[in-house]
Amino acid sequence: ADPQYVDRMFDLQFIQGKGSDLTDSGILLSKARADKDGLVVGSPITIAMVDGIPRTLRVQGIFKKTDFFGSYLVSNSLYAKGGADLFHLAVFATKARGVSDGTAQAAMANVVKKFPTGNLLSRRAYIDEQASRINQFVNLIYGLLALAILIAVFGIANTLSCRCSSAPENSDCCAPLERIGRKFDPRFVGSR
Repeated sequence: ADPQYVDRMFDLQFIQGKGSDLTDSGILLSKARADKDGLVVGSPITIAMVDGIPRTLRVQGIFKKTDFFGSYLVSNSLYAKGGADLFHLAVFATKARGVSDGTAQAAMANVVKKFPTGNLLSRRAYIDEQASRINQFVNLIYGLLALAILIAVFGIANTLSCRCSSAPENSDCCAPLERIGRKFDPRFVGSR
């Protein structure tokens, strides 16, 4: 993350420190991770990045909200030094005061046009897009549940309607029993 924008762009709900405190020698941690490891602001923590080189960093902030960033947050420049390809999963922007939504969107559209995989979304559209992915998964689960119930209903109906008659050659119900080695015995039909 770019430390100068963390506080302005995201509400991470800092408990200790703030996003602008982040430097190349530090890390921001989630409260859950800090509590698990017994860390506070100023505590050392050793991490290994893609290059495999252990780095001892200082905790420079602790935040509650992990929805987007997860448990760890380092500066863009430290991340790049760690040997990983630096690509942007998402780029967030705020408009200047007094600028209308339409003007800001038109200005950003010209920039986004240069990137074929880029998508320009308002805050509301971004939230809706993320929610639709979750809705697709939930609908898939509902569909599978409905299919399971339908199969169960047909199985129950088939079991209730299938009674072996005294003439096994006229009954398809006895065939599965005969395939597994049981012989049809008319004495047991209908008795409990």
